[in-house]
Amino acid sequence: PREQGKGSLIGRSALSVAMGGTKAAHVVFVSVLAVNTFVRVAELDGGVGQCQREDCDVIDDQPSLLQWPQGKYGLSSVEVGFSDAPTRGARLAGKMLCQELRRAVSGTVLCADECLSYDFASWNPLCKERVPAFVAFPLNKWEVQRVVQLARRSGLPFSVRGGGHSYVCNSFKKGSVHLDMRNMTDFEFTEGEEYGIARLGPGLINRDLKQRIPAGYQFAVGECPTVGVVGYLVHGGWSNQVSWLGNTSISSMEVVTAAGHLLDLSEKSPQCLKGLWTAMRQAGSSFGVVTSITLQLPRVAQRNLVYIPTNNSFEDILTALPPRTQAREKLPWFGMIRWVQLAAPVWSGWWLKVSWPPANTSIENSLEPTLVASGMAGDLQRYIREQSVEVSVVQAWELLEWMQLNGLTPVLDAAGPIRASSPPFVKNQGSNGAFVRQDSYKDVARLVHGLYEQFLSQCWFDIAGGGPMGTEVVDLSCYTDESLRALREFMEANGDAIYPKSRRYYNLPLKGTPREVYWPNYAELAVIKDKWDATDFFDIPDGIHPTWATWDGAS
Repeated sequence: PREQGKGSLIGRSALSVAMGGTKAAHVVFVSVLAVNTFVRVAELDGGVGQCQREDCDVIDDQPSLLQWPQGKYGLSSVEVGFSDAPTRGARLAGKMLCQELRRAVSGTVLCADECLSYDFASWNPLCKERVPAFVAFPLNKWEVQRVVQLARRSGLPFSVRGGGHSYVCNSFKKGSVHLDMRNMTDFEFTEGEEYGIARLGPGLINRDLKQRIPAGYQFAVGECPTVGVVGYLVHGGWSNQVSWLGNTSISSMEVVTAAGHLLDLSEKSPQCLKGLWTAMRQAGSSFGVVTSITLQLPRVAQRNLVYIPTNNSFEDILTALPPRTQAREKLPWFGMIRWVQLAAPVWSGWWLKVSWPPANTSIENSLEPTLVASGMAGDLQRYIREQSVEVSVVQAWELLEWMQLNGLTPVLDAAGPIRASSPPFVKNQGSNGAFVRQDSYKDVARLVHGLYEQFLSQCWFDIAGGGPMGTEVVDLSCYTDESLRALREFMEANGDAIYPKSRRYYNLPLKGTPREVYWPNYAELAVIKDKWDATDFFDIPDGIHPTWATWDGAS
């Protein structure tokens, strides 16, 4: 009814009965949640339901957050519900919550000891130490809403994941009510003359976008195919295949808030939702659970990203990299990467990264007879096509000419093209990645490279080929305890020389990274957090917290 406009309120007496202490009344309350999925409950304090609709289609969350009865089920132990739970009461309460989750969700629900077999599907084996107390696999937005409501009433920690992996295990909490949205992979695309409209479920990953978005539309997508799409987009979504950030393509989203409200957010949202709309596109995981996201994508052909092994040194390639300017929008963008541990079976040296405008093959291939297609240009063309990227021999010839002009030599007899992926042996991860000003990025890269040479098999080094706002990405990411310790010490000694030349953080922060470096607008976002999640229900260690809380930084 609420979605239809006027709607009706849950009366005081109905809530009073529903919140009663008997098991029968408890079930009545669950059925109220199940049927009235769009009703906004202002307060669950034993019977008061107040909805205000003068300016907004949703009430201010602040009162409900301050008065919500934490621990409705008396669940406080991280082992609650397991066979070794501390008290009979805790075990009984855990069984009641398990039953309610199973009534609320049509997908699978794991409870207590069943969670020990949960498939974490994370690159970091340490995530498996964060075993939830309950795991729910919803199939639609209403089921997500119900799980959030039940988790909030339980008093247990809450954790959530969409599609994709988690290097630093932010998606998991020990003893939590865990929401796993990997089954929510809905995808719809509507083509238009100027824009295409893509509606995405939270279970999709980068690989899905590349396979499902039709040719002829431009979209931000990360290099790693197993990164979750929604998490990527609601935290910025930088891509070296477009000249804009992915979050600027978000036209709307559906979000479940910490108070269990299901909201539609967009630029057209009323004024009282503007702060949440802003925050959800910068630090979304700290403010709500996204159940779907809609993108407006320009009808422009997507750039192609290819990797070419070279015989050259770091300094050779760095010196050759041209600046990315507006004049180069129709030309290739160049970067470089080295990832010894992953790429060793193919090529352990440096790789040239090329973000390429799509070829007009019908025109360019007509010039092919003027070129020696069977020579190195043809070999380069075939090598690039092995990466599922269609290029003309003219493009390959122009790239080869540019490389030779700059003294760079491709290694086309390598075992095969590099595949952007993630190592299965990550134990921890952090990076010093940042968008560095173009006039400074080569100096910063040389400084960081001095450390990288000491940990070739424990880190990767990436100059990614053009950042936003006239910047270039410089990122050293490490994934062993030894290399991370060295990287932290390096940044403590050199941060003052690097951070002032940077704009925003690019990748996972190191423990000890100054808050103002990782979140330059943290104070503004924390005020929005006060309104929408004053008790820090969506607690992400390196995310946004209420103004009363301390920023935890990276774990």
